[in-house]
Amino acid sequence: MKMSDQASPAPKETSALWLQRHRSHDVPWLLQCWQDLARNIPGLTVGSLLKIGEFEVPYFRRSPAPNRPHLYVSAGIHGDEPAASLGLLWWAEESLLNCPCAVTLLPCLNPWGISQNSRYDAYGTDLNRCFDDPRQPLIGAWDRFVDRDRYDVTLCLHEDYDAVGAYCYELPGSDPGVAASIFADGWGDLPLDMRPEIDGMVAHGGVISPRSNLPTTELPEALRLFGRHTPLSLTFETPSEFGLYERAKAQRDFIRGVIQHLSGKSA
Repeated sequence: MKMSDQASPAPKETSALWLQRHRSHDVPWLLQCWQDLARNIPGLTVGSLLKIGEFEVPYFRRSPAPNRPHLYVSAGIHGDEPAASLGLLWWAEESLLNCPCAVTLLPCLNPWGISQNSRYDAYGTDLNRCFDDPRQPLIGAWDRFVDRDRYDVTLCLHEDYDAVGAYCYELPGSDPGVAASIFADGWGDLPLDMRPEIDGMVAHGGVISPRSNLPTTELPEALRLFGRHTPLSLTFETPSEFGLYERAKAQRDFIRGVIQHLSGKSA
């Protein structure tokens, strides 16, 4: 386990169970947490995209309804980015029951990678560069699953080993400036990555918002979703070298910010 995956001392008010025994790569435990949670959420549909090896790839879905915005959130496509999966679980344990949105949640997209603390799947494939290739079993199953719906916002949760703070890729067909608004609203405790260039792209205040020269092959999930399934695609990144608790909390708090944005739009 990387040193950065060990939890920092947590404030007393947290009840997140994963802080107790550093179980960020314990996939059966993570999936059991989600199953236990789902039993207490009325109207939440539980299913599996497919089974890969010994692991199911689960989804949790509360169907769209009139005047209720629909949010898609995924985590775990890169198994060495554990705060993404933990932050989503933390948010769900605290807030899913009373969430004002319809939700589609994919909390463990690469369970083998999570179990091995690996960016890749069992075949050495970076799945987040394959979303234009339905021949990949996971991508084909994912494509059939998401094709049923449109989403008001999609949010893909990630971490970045090279980052010096939190940042967000924002692909806006509508509602530009959502990430900047969340960052300006006291969203969390981590510093923002204020570099003028992140990952080779121009950034402003921790937000990358490319408008042209988007790739058309080897697509990440966020680009596959953008336009076809959503008018606003966000990819949130936390810096892997910070403490696990701070990173997971930032993931949780960014999800809260997106929910607040959607709630304001639907009011």
